[in-house]
Amino acid sequence: MGRSKEKNLKLLNMYINKNNFIKNYFNRKDFFMRLDKFLKTARIIKRRPIAKKVADNKKIKINGKIAKSATNVNMGDILEVEYFNRYMKIEVLEVPKGNVKKEKASELIKVIETKKIETNELAFLEEDELDEEL
Repeated sequence: MGRSKEKNLKLLNMYINKNNFIKNYFNRKDFFMRLDKFLKTARIIKRRPIAKKVADNKKIKINGKIAKSATNVNMGDILEVEYFNRYMKIEVLEVPKGNVKKEKASELIKVIETKKIETNELAFLEEDELDEEL
């Protein structure tokens, strides 16, 4: 009877250690990156401040949810980006630890869908300004 308790405690400790290892392993910083930095690193948007503005204007979704520029991007995430007159649906294949060469940037993502969006330049004007334009 004493052995079964010891064996159970040993198994319990192994289970706890395994879960702590898994939790610590997936909380490492090299598994994710800020959204604005990832968009720049993957060469989807040329400059990080522009990526930040696009995200802050609620034009980017991660897995169907509107994302802010500081939201973390993980491997396997699906990004939907509306950038000027383009719509892109992208799967994140890899999150780099830092900057990557231009040739390697295309290996970070898989483009699922792209399309042009018809935009009305006058839609950004207020009604009073619209009357003056016309």
